[in-house]
Amino acid sequence: MSHAFVKNDDGQAWTPPAARSPVTAHAVYGADEAREVLRASDDLNALLVWARDTARGEVRVRDERGTLLAVVDDREGVRARA
Repeated sequence: MSHAFVKNDDGQAWTPPAARSPVTAHAVYGADEAREVLRASDDLNALLVWARDTARGEVRVRDERGTLLAVVDDREGVRARA
């Protein structure tokens, strides 16, 4: 059925949800209470490569909500989080 004929419970015509902005990930250096955002990107692969090539010790990659996605260490490489 087409959404053009669907009405919400309150009788209003259905409207599609707003488009979401691209997911942005952040490369973060330092402890949680004293984090420094080094770089932000909507391309996770490019951000992981950049973090791997940046010799700064341990860099954490987090999404826009702060969820840990990966840890990049200049000695151990990339450790992905599930």
